[in-house]
Amino acid sequence: MKGIIALVLTVVIAVLGIIGYNVFYEVLEPGYVGYIYDRGAGAEDNVIPGTSVINEQRTGRILLNPITQSILDYPTSKISVSFTGPDEDDWNGKDMSITVVTSDGKKVDMDAYLEIQFVDIPKVIQSFSTKKYSAIVQENVYAITRGRLNSLSQEVSVYDIQKELEDMRTAAEKAIGD
Repeated sequence: MKGIIALVLTVVIAVLGIIGYNVFYEVLEPGYVGYIYDRGAGAEDNVIPGTSVINEQRTGRILLNPITQSILDYPTSKISVSFTGPDEDDWNGKDMSITVVTSDGKKVDMDAYLEIQFVDIPKVIQSFSTKKYSAIVQENVYAITRGRLNSLSQEVSVYDIQKELEDMRTAAEKAIGD
């Protein structure tokens, strides 16, 4: 009888240990850095100004308080993004091609291919708070790209847009910049 109780107690402790590990630790994939968002953090906790995110890059396994903390993870390498129609690139299942209007009022669908790298992550956190990087790319970078391409296309006739694509690409790249 004592053996059975000891066995059950050992199994319960092991299960609680596994559950506790999964609740209190977060593991970042290689190629990502993390910042801890702490709902109770203040200026004395070395936070990124204007946020509740602790200004310290973390990698690997991170111990968290699951009640007040979560991890914001960002890739450290370049991300290739295609804003195209769903038939061409199914990375999110949506039609992400960009419709622009030319100087003569004609609509043209354009595809955009970008390489993005978050260089100053604390500045990104200041600008976008706790928004996930995928949402930043799909919403904000997409909107900026669409706006820049639209403003550039309004200077070109639909008949000249093909020959102006290289100049538009260079101008859009410069306008989007950092």
